[in-house]
Amino acid sequence: RMWDPSIDQGKLVPLNIDKRYVMLRDSSGFYSYAIYEHLEEWPAFNIDNTRIAFKLREDMFRYMAIADNRQRFMPLPEDRLADRGQALAYPEAVLLVNPVEPDFKGEVDDKYQYSCENKDNRVHGWISNNPSVGFWQITASDEFRSGGPLKQCLTSHVGPTTLAIFHSVHYSGEDLVLKFGPNEPWKKVFGPVFIFLNSLTDGDDPLLLWEDAKQQGHLHTYRFCDNVWTFILQGATFKSEECQETVSQREMVARKKVGAGLITCRNFVTKVKGLKAAANVGYTMDSESFFETQYKRTVQNSTKFLILYSSETTPSV
Repeated sequence: RMWDPSIDQGKLVPLNIDKRYVMLRDSSGFYSYAIYEHLEEWPAFNIDNTRIAFKLREDMFRYMAIADNRQRFMPLPEDRLADRGQALAYPEAVLLVNPVEPDFKGEVDDKYQYSCENKDNRVHGWISNNPSVGFWQITASDEFRSGGPLKQCLTSHVGPTTLAIFHSVHYSGEDLVLKFGPNEPWKKVFGPVFIFLNSLTDGDDPLLLWEDAKQQGHLHTYRFCDNVWTFILQGATFKSEECQETVSQREMVARKKVGAGLITCRNFVTKVKGLKAAANVGYTMDSESFFETQYKRTVQNSTKFLILYSSETTPSV
């Protein structure tokens, strides 16, 4: 969506929104990302929340999973209506008085019950039993996120709804609102996120779809979609090299004992760059820019390892 000041003034936010979808060969799903742009001559505006929302068929997707210990059959959207539910202190919280499924009677449905910290928000979605199909939102990289690893965001909730959060001020308030002046140009890539679809043959345990989705989330996190990033970088305008600065840091590789020996890293190179603007406010509060992480690694026996960052300077990463 391109903003035209002669038509859209006072009707739409002064922002170009370029929504992109990427499908790769032999991939059971698609990637999505968006490029937001505010031109220098455009009027001031703010962004508090922006996201991709998926609404699934309520007659199919009834089981929701966001973690091994946070998954369940969910109420129906009509259970929240006035004839079946009682509104509580705020609109999102509804006491289920007469739900379609009696087992839900007396529960409170509230989408904020299913919030998740950024550091744990990798995979969430829904399972259909008939047919056995899974719909999953996978976020492989934190580079476009704001608020830091402990910032909470919405995931999936009654609808059935699945959200891919690009930016949110939930649980943080005014400090994370994106505020742009009348002469302030801005451009940022949000995403990509991966929408993963899987299925089973009749008779298999539907929870295997969740296990498969977690494995896909792991693969996308530790072998992050290089082809997709190449595609994005070719089409988007990223900050030039002179606008960046290198952040000094210590890398500590946590080695785990496996059998008789230790997992060892034969080659590990990390380079983290942060925009200079982030140095003034700290990376958790810098919502307008992004961090670019470049790394390569070779691990003996292709076994996982953990990287712990200990910052020497501000911003911390």
